[in-house]
Amino acid sequence: MKQPGKMVQSLACRIVPLGFLLSLGGCAATTADHSSLSPLPENGMARPYPELLIRLRSQATVATECYYTNDWDGLQVAAKGMVQTSSFLRNAIEVPVSAKESLAKIASDFGLESNLLLQAAKNRDEKSVNESLQKIHLQIRQLRLIQ
Repeated sequence: MKQPGKMVQSLACRIVPLGFLLSLGGCAATTADHSSLSPLPENGMARPYPELLIRLRSQATVATECYYTNDWDGLQVAAKGMVQTSSFLRNAIEVPVSAKESLAKIASDFGLESNLLLQAAKNRDEKSVNESLQKIHLQIRQLRLIQ
């Protein structure tokens, strides 16, 4: 039978590396997914409404994460992506019937707010960025509700 001191030391030698690996995994899990920021092809075909909505939500999440971590360049990229995605939203296919009438206005408003976010990010204006992100998240929720 092992001595209690040796058992504790042996157990500690196993737990410490495991804890380190788990903490690295936790850091990776909180990193924003920037794959949704790659631009859509400008001359591309119309995209399905659900795909664009998911893209906007992902971009808004990335923008929020960039804001929290003071990643101003990343925030600008996310805002540019939202501006572009909102332009595709105007011509989306597979739009729910209940959304067809109001989609053009909501997409336009979303594009304007995304441009305001972009300008605020360039100026590193935390208050304006926060206000724009709040409005953007509410607009995305509206898009979800009109489905």
